[in-house]
Amino acid sequence: MDMMDDAELMFVIGHDMGHVIKKHVKKKIIIAYAGSSGREVVALLAV
Repeated sequence: MDMMDDAELMFVIGHDMGHVIKKHVKKKIIIAYAGSSGREVVALLAV
């Protein structure tokens, strides 16, 4: 943060807040869990 001026820091924080508002991280976590569960089902069926 010491490498940025106030305007640059505000831009970065605003950008990241946009990701939170749009729930981008939540969607990625849901997709990751779904993929993991799918692989576990396939592994169980292969036994």
